[in-house]
Amino acid sequence: MPMNFSERRQFLQITQSGRTDGAKTDVKLFEKQEDGSFTVTEWTNAKAQGLFDTIERAIIDNKGYHCVGEKCKALLVEKLGPGTLAPPLKAGASPEEAFTPSVQWNTSKDDFGKSIVILTC
Repeated sequence: MPMNFSERRQFLQITQSGRTDGAKTDVKLFEKQEDGSFTVTEWTNAKAQGLFDTIERAIIDNKGYHCVGEKCKALLVEKLGPGTLAPPLKAGASPEEAFTPSVQWNTSKDDFGKSIVILTC
């Protein structure tokens, strides 16, 4: 995924798997800091059925009036709780460094999996 993080203030990743013991979802919210690094708030094993649709609806309903990133952050906290701080993403990190851990944690070679990245602002 060609992406220059320095051009973004916030983005999120939703990764789901369909394990035989039930689906699990990992949600990560990346927020840019003054030094170019990103704080990462994470919700693991989230009960996130319909979360993507809810976020998509909030983005569309926003119609560009307010910061969609803040809207998405508030929605995540409302639906999933406060989350936990994960290790930060260093300045200059690649998309592979940002997104691979969730995909590897959520899926194995025998699992269905999907990961969605939403570029909020």
